[in-house]
Amino acid sequence: MGRIAGTLHDLPYFKLAHPNSVTARGGITLFASVKEGEKLYLMTGTEDNLVNRTARTVDGLLHDSHQQIEAIGGISIYCAGCMLQVKSRMDRVAEKMQQSMLNAPFICPFTFGEQGQFLGGENEHGNLMISNVLFYRE
Repeated sequence: MGRIAGTLHDLPYFKLAHPNSVTARGGITLFASVKEGEKLYLMTGTEDNLVNRTARTVDGLLHDSHQQIEAIGGISIYCAGCMLQVKSRMDRVAEKMQQSMLNAPFICPFTFGEQGQFLGGENEHGNLMISNVLFYRE
């Protein structure tokens, strides 16, 4: 489930809350906090989105930059819930990441309950997040 975190170019972007369990009374618990009154959206995606997602963020960092940069290493935080969904395709995730990093070394821990900075600069707790730190030479 998603909540609007902000807007960019008049389009909303979302922070997600991963369902955890169904309560005895038919309610849902989540792995992230939701405040009373927040509007929730049912989010969808595909396994291909999850496989391509981390490499796409590196591509954005390297190719959408206003300067020429050379990746020399990186750290990719990949949600463990996402990883479990595409576990049989993690070799493809790593392959795509290696291609995006132009074979520069990187590490990729799998976490539950991520902290990250959103497009508008908000630092938030969310679920199903993927983020990258890129080390580069100008």
